[in-house]
Amino acid sequence: MKKTRQFFLVATLLLVSGCHGWRTPDGSPRLPPGGSDPEPQITVPGPREVAPTPLARGTLFAAPGGAGSDCSEKKPCSLRTAFGRLEPGSVLFLRGGIYPVRGAGLHTGALAGTPAKPVIIESYPGEQAVLEGEYSSAESYGGDHHYYYGIRIDKDAEYVYLRRLEIRYMGNAGIGIRGSHNVVEGCELHHNTLSGIEIYGGEWHEDSPDFTVPYPEGYNIVRDNVIHDNSDVYMPSKGDSADGVAVSSGRHNRVVHNRVYANSDDGIDTWRSNDSYVAFNLVYANGRGERGNGNGIKAGGNLKASARGGLRAVVVHNLVWDNRSRGFDYNAGKKVLFACNTAYRNKGVGFTGAKDTRMVRNIAVENDTPVSSSGPQENNSWQRQGAPRFVSLDPASAGFLRPVPGDPFEDMGAYADAGECATTGGPR
Repeated sequence: MKKTRQFFLVATLLLVSGCHGWRTPDGSPRLPPGGSDPEPQITVPGPREVAPTPLARGTLFAAPGGAGSDCSEKKPCSLRTAFGRLEPGSVLFLRGGIYPVRGAGLHTGALAGTPAKPVIIESYPGEQAVLEGEYSSAESYGGDHHYYYGIRIDKDAEYVYLRRLEIRYMGNAGIGIRGSHNVVEGCELHHNTLSGIEIYGGEWHEDSPDFTVPYPEGYNIVRDNVIHDNSDVYMPSKGDSADGVAVSSGRHNRVVHNRVYANSDDGIDTWRSNDSYVAFNLVYANGRGERGNGNGIKAGGNLKASARGGLRAVVVHNLVWDNRSRGFDYNAGKKVLFACNTAYRNKGVGFTGAKDTRMVRNIAVENDTPVSSSGPQENNSWQRQGAPRFVSLDPASAGFLRPVPGDPFEDMGAYADAGECATTGGPR
């Protein structure tokens, strides 16, 4: 690679990420080998394996039948007791089994870890901890529904890492994030009453006296999770409030390498957040009930021409298919970038945008309409002669929606070279 092109490419990746330091395209830290400039990595959409934290690092242990206050591996305590013992640097392992969660759910409070001493809450290596609410069926909703999260990372909580947990049947979202610099990875979130994960980084109503930008909270990462069947179809909202991942507000949050499907509203919705980064996700079959929207990925939500929220979402390298409505929807977001994504067989438009929405190297095949946008469009499939040929149309195949080698469309879509896509997408 030529020196000038290498410099521009690495600089672009840093601008796209909105973070300091060397990072891979999904935002994960990566040390430069031997002190040299790192090359961009080529990767594929979908969750990656999340290795367990070494057992030797455990400082607290909980079990479904835990009791007492030792919270040791030999004498584990209850989950709530262990939560009350968390401090910076704690590593809480949950032994396998079902943990009933009721009432107000589990809250971190203003628990502040640090980059060197994060707070880790994780299933015991080789076991699966399941946090279970009480709303497992239509009948269980009833008239006395209680809204509670499985785990809520509260405002001012920082560097809390939730890893390798299963969370289901909660009365609100499976996980709610109100703080900054937190991570959710390797989890399965399903059949919760509202969204699988909800991120709220500050008041998003611009006419409220509490609205401020930059938003006070952000820089959270949601990665390598499976998020499905979260639904409010039996609630008065009739399906329109349960996304897979809802980034309601905040700044510089990252949603990467997740599998998101069969949620009643949208797959991933960045709503009024600013500078969100949505990349390398598999998003499909969303939209249920009478009012569930069913868009794959939405990149905004502010109709005001002078909007200060819902800005600059970057949406790259996602595979989105078989959703009830649109594949990729700018949804009134401002200065949105859609680059190197693939929209397939969605029942609505493949890509929507406005005059300030930029679309680069995307593929749209067998949607109701490929595109509806007045913004700049460069090297997208609908701008070329012919149609892409794919290795496979089977979602279970590793070659699903990947252009065949040598195909004229190989340089676009979700599998396109990450570096080339960042370059043509331009600095953000």
